[in-house]
Amino acid sequence: MFPEGFIWGTGTSSTQVEGAHPRSDWAGWEQSGRVPRSGTGNGFAQRFVEDFALYRTLGLIDHRVSIAWTRIEPDQGRFDEAEVERYRVILEAAQAEGLRVWLCLHHATAPGWFEDLGGFADEGAAGYHWPRWVDTAAQMFGDLVHGWMPMAEPSSYALSGWLSASLPPGRTDFATYSRVARQLQVSWRDAWRQLRGAGQPVATLSGLSPVLEADDSAEARLARSLVDEAMWGPVVQGQRDGLVTVPGSAAVPLDDLAGSADLIGISCRPPITVNGEMAIRTVMGDNGSQLLAGLSRSLERVTEELTGVPLLITAPTRPAGLGTFGEGQQLAYLFELLQLVEATVADGMAITGLMFEAPIDCYQFGRDGTLSTAGFARSGIIDADRQPRLGARLIGEVATTGQVPSDIEEYLDQVRD
Repeated sequence: MFPEGFIWGTGTSSTQVEGAHPRSDWAGWEQSGRVPRSGTGNGFAQRFVEDFALYRTLGLIDHRVSIAWTRIEPDQGRFDEAEVERYRVILEAAQAEGLRVWLCLHHATAPGWFEDLGGFADEGAAGYHWPRWVDTAAQMFGDLVHGWMPMAEPSSYALSGWLSASLPPGRTDFATYSRVARQLQVSWRDAWRQLRGAGQPVATLSGLSPVLEADDSAEARLARSLVDEAMWGPVVQGQRDGLVTVPGSAAVPLDDLAGSADLIGISCRPPITVNGEMAIRTVMGDNGSQLLAGLSRSLERVTEELTGVPLLITAPTRPAGLGTFGEGQQLAYLFELLQLVEATVADGMAITGLMFEAPIDCYQFGRDGTLSTAGFARSGIIDADRQPRLGARLIGEVATTGQVPSDIEEYLDQVRD
């Protein structure tokens, strides 16, 4: 059984549920035709009270809210007071429903003006504006927050934006990537320093995958080593040894980096392959098997490297292609996911919680930058009309009882698609 106090929760990004702000870099990505328009996401801005009530009913008490920096500061130095008040109303509603909010301050997108100044590729811009944003957010919203996840998957953000060109700004530039990767680790440390004093837990949220060679060439082996270091280095060497790591460069010590997280958040990802040209591809099965295998291998590795550190897992509610994964397949995947985590906890691994990504159908990021992999998706345990799928019932039962049922036959008998 899952122990008492085990965290059951959910998580979303602002772009997924509210759509991109017109002055964000993601809006520019949409306008260039790289991905479909996000519009108003899934209508969360109008339905957040209803959404929070659904999570509470399912026993999913912890919820990660990503606040869009651009919505608060659409122009450099100008703060939108109406947006500040709107977000406070949202957080107050979560609190009134009995939810515990984890606030995320950067999730894959940034203000256009910040990117125009160089963004995280510019040490001066990032070193000034990012801590200022963290401090501003803490003052505006800290009284309504249970915990913090300052950055969502920063290593993946750097890889996707400056090496694989699958997210804004869509560049393939190793020198700039190196600056971004280094600065993101410094920026994480800075955020932790600023937020830790209020007594609220501060957690990482890192996308971790097993990294494989796409072929048997020497070039692919070298590329695999570089990508593995890019993805795993900030978590392992950063948290364990206090070292800033950038592929191809010597690790550099950074004050206060070691142990700078109360929880190590792991975003569940399937294995990836890398070829000699640094092209990164996701290994996807048709039923979530690869994602579960990736999670299992990543958990084994992180517990070997970071002995005894408490882990918080974030997992997608639907791992396969957009619109192609039926309710029965989703149910089977979630059942296996819950069994895997339950068994891992029983084996003594320090897993403190499980949070489900994108619990309500919403806009999805296109990780390879194509129209085919971004857009509104049937990705959640709850559909866009706020009707729970069978997966929601399964998760709700486990969150309430603390135990995974022996089988899911009674659920499968009710599958609708």
